[in-house]
Amino acid sequence: MEPMKRVFPIALAVLVFCVPRVVLAEKVWVAEINRLKYDEQLAQILVKQEGRINELMGKYANELDRMNAIYRQASNLEGVLAVMGEIERVKSERSISAEQINQTHPELASLQNKVLGYYGVIRKAEAGKIVRLAQAFRRSMKSLQTQLTREGKIAEAVVTKEMIEEILEGSDYVSAKEYLVAKPAPPVDSAGSPAHAGPQEDPGGDGDEVPPDGEAEEEGPRFGQVTIYPKGSEPKRTAKKEPAYHTGNDSIAAGSKIIATVQKITEEKTTSRSRDSEYRTRNIKKAYIPRLVFMAGPSHNFKDATILFEYFTRQGNTRSIVKSDRARIPMLQSMKYMVADAEGYANVITKSAGVEEYAGSPSRSSEKPEYYGFIASIYDREGTMIFQRCTNRSLAEFGKSRLEMLR
Repeated sequence: MEPMKRVFPIALAVLVFCVPRVVLAEKVWVAEINRLKYDEQLAQILVKQEGRINELMGKYANELDRMNAIYRQASNLEGVLAVMGEIERVKSERSISAEQINQTHPELASLQNKVLGYYGVIRKAEAGKIVRLAQAFRRSMKSLQTQLTREGKIAEAVVTKEMIEEILEGSDYVSAKEYLVAKPAPPVDSAGSPAHAGPQEDPGGDGDEVPPDGEAEEEGPRFGQVTIYPKGSEPKRTAKKEPAYHTGNDSIAAGSKIIATVQKITEEKTTSRSRDSEYRTRNIKKAYIPRLVFMAGPSHNFKDATILFEYFTRQGNTRSIVKSDRARIPMLQSMKYMVADAEGYANVITKSAGVEEYAGSPSRSSEKPEYYGFIASIYDREGTMIFQRCTNRSLAEFGKSRLEMLR
């Protein structure tokens, strides 16, 4: 047989056997293409989540190493053992949960709570992406299933339906959805009370935020968190030097026991907008965050000192304390700078203006009661005040010379 005559039957046979598969691919296996796209995008989400969690846990491990060094210098064996146990756990698990918070050691618990908050932000963001991806897949496949059913292609419609069920019953989607629905208990601060935090930046990179707790305030002062850093390792935030007036009580701290610079970080975030026929209104959450850069003076060392920030508001001529943040410092060493960042105080400012004035200065604004200032204090292990400054002269009368006066 001539070469051309041998080739033609083979080509014809190939065409006959391939056409049904091509037609089938056009009609049904669009679902397979969608599934492959889903798997690819899911893998990208999971890889990114793993990278962000690894980055966070790496930073956490570094902070644990610093805390371990502080405990060693303070000869705190129990603290060293607790931190070393957490270091080993983090190496193997690369995760953190509320059940793993060490309530015995306040400084470790404070650090764990902060990391847990960031960890929750990452998990929540990625869980949301997984749920949205699965729901988009379901909508696309449901449309295809409807089309196939209408055309009488029941077998193909059943295959499509099974693919939808496989995704929605799969562990990735189910666990992501459960994580979004679950409402874990809030972390506790170094004083054993629920931690009240304002918006916190996510260290992982997508600009997600740790959601603030409810706006309702308890009556009287609340104790929150203060995070202590060796100077140079504190978060990079815009901090401005604040006025620092003596309270009169700190005359007992003669001899420059503490050398310090008082600073303040101010952060604003628009939480909501509204508009009527006459006015546009913005609700702005404004946070005032103290930062103290400090060290023990020459020939002074303090073990188990306490740092305290007290926040005040003013309404008319009335000044009131509304919140307090404090933490214990295991070891405050001579001539070794440390940085303390408190949670700070936040209130909501409502600004509104006529529509035509909105781009300019607001014509109306309210901030009641208004933030007035804070007092920064440090007490030694006996509760005696060794440093105290206020950011407004009229707050001097509120300074306390002994820590037990606050209890």
